[in-house]
Amino acid sequence: MNSAVNQNEYVIWRDRDPHARAWRTLQSEDARNIASYFDIEDPTSSEKCLGCHTTEVGPGGHEAAFDIRNGISCEACHGAASEWLGVHSAGLYFYAKNISAGMFPTADPESRAEMCVACHVGTPESYITHEMMAAGHRAPSFQMNFHTWFKPDSVDTYTDYAHFDIDDDYLQRKPVPFGLKALLVGEIVQWRQFLTIIESEYSEMHGIFPELAFFDCYSCHFQAYDAGGPVVAGPGVRAMSALPLLAHHNYFVIDLSAEVLVDVPLARRIGEAREKMRQAVFRSPEAVEQAAGEVILLLTSLLRDLEGYRFSREDELRLLAELARQTEAGGLVDYMPAKQALYATASIVDGLWRRDAISQEHYDAASNALKKGLQDDDDLDARNSVVLQRAITQSVQALEIDAEARF
Repeated sequence: MNSAVNQNEYVIWRDRDPHARAWRTLQSEDARNIASYFDIEDPTSSEKCLGCHTTEVGPGGHEAAFDIRNGISCEACHGAASEWLGVHSAGLYFYAKNISAGMFPTADPESRAEMCVACHVGTPESYITHEMMAAGHRAPSFQMNFHTWFKPDSVDTYTDYAHFDIDDDYLQRKPVPFGLKALLVGEIVQWRQFLTIIESEYSEMHGIFPELAFFDCYSCHFQAYDAGGPVVAGPGVRAMSALPLLAHHNYFVIDLSAEVLVDVPLARRIGEAREKMRQAVFRSPEAVEQAAGEVILLLTSLLRDLEGYRFSREDELRLLAELARQTEAGGLVDYMPAKQALYATASIVDGLWRRDAISQEHYDAASNALKKGLQDDDDLDARNSVVLQRAITQSVQALEIDAEARF
């Protein structure tokens, strides 16, 4: 078939992609129980639920064929298709023209990440609140690069709903959609989106507190028998016990990559600004919002630095070696950053393997270690990140990185 597209995209989405079932999850008993907590009679028709569980319709309305039951359909991610669908369906090599006609540039990692986090992190207008989690809604657990390629909590099972082939033709026209660079772009955009919500909403008090979803869950929710007590510190954040710790899931890998590979002075400025934001919790909500805005600007600067940066095989191996070293040294004592770091490790190892930069034997050994970490991970005792830390260090050890790659 002489075509730039497979022309099986709809069938794969319909039969395999979890996004196609997004609306149907609102029919479940769990969804109805959560909705009842907010006096919502029917979650399948509530705007509070539909914003992330269906395709948003623009001001121009929709055609007669639109069906809300399709959940997150093709146009939710790829944009309103009336101006470009014909050329796309014909399989012609007009990607740039399609973009100018309204197709969303999902091939660009930053654009794709911004689209994904609008639901998987939220926006100032709509995000997963502490009250929603208390009612039973799952807490956000997302990393764009990992969840693009792997089934949830599985490092040895690829998703079966990718509807494009990464061949020479793809790579001539579009950015590489895997590996360290795509990972970092996704992490930075995700953290920036979270801070954008804080910058906008932190001063909106809920009783005497800001929105509790802005804080690390395990600052308050920890096992009574856990001698460690609540989380009061994290990667790059010194211990301060008077107030809960602001959520810091994405710091570790971003800090590490910026400091060791990309821009050392900027990495230090980001660390200083983050500490300023942490200190602002003790002063006022307005001070937190202002400090969050400063971190956002620095993260955007880091994204611009990444645009022209090319990571080599040696860069990625050195980063993995340092990640394992700092993990062994106690840099990942908290559960959520440890899980994000495990996702990151899996993504980097996968990218190396896809480029034939590591052997099948090394890939299998590293993947088995990461897989065991996710299998043994007990969300009911999530204060214990030891399992995840061990999986990270053992997976890197399995790669047998030369001593020269270490710092």
